[in-house]
Amino acid sequence: MPTVLPVVGFERVPPVVARVLVPHERRVITARQHPAVLLAPSLVASGGLFAAAVLSFLNLSGVALAIIWFLWGLTLLCWLLCLARYPVSYFVVTGQRLLLVRGFMRRDVITVPLSRATELGLRRSLLGRLLGYGELILYSADARQAIRHVNFIPYPDQFYLEIAGLVFKDPGTADDD
Repeated sequence: MPTVLPVVGFERVPPVVARVLVPHERRVITARQHPAVLLAPSLVASGGLFAAAVLSFLNLSGVALAIIWFLWGLTLLCWLLCLARYPVSYFVVTGQRLLLVRGFMRRDVITVPLSRATELGLRRSLLGRLLGYGELILYSADARQAIRHVNFIPYPDQFYLEIAGLVFKDPGTADDD
């Protein structure tokens, strides 16, 4: 029985992904990173707000307060950029290659042919196991490989099995791609 991943449906290809797929390519999996990718920037922004608010009640000079709030403003800007980048960043697996599409103002598309992947690894931290994400690690004989690891993969066990099934095909089966 095929593995069913509750990710972006097959009939709906996000426009950002559709632009980078070759017309004959068979898309196997398309997913965003796990929402936990926003956890660290959110904690930093809220912690910075708390620290700036507490420091505002101390008898600091106006310049010191301006610097503190300016630094928190930069932190807020970084957090907003992370929020804006999240919905347009995808990890895509096709029958021939792996793609990492990311970026909000500048779009980066990183591609690795499946034929170049010699080994595949999966790493899950304790927090990743609790929240349901992992890190996919790709090994290749080519030292110039563009994608070495992809963090915050949702449903990492299912992703690993799907990609391993594509990379390490049974030599006795016909290739239907």
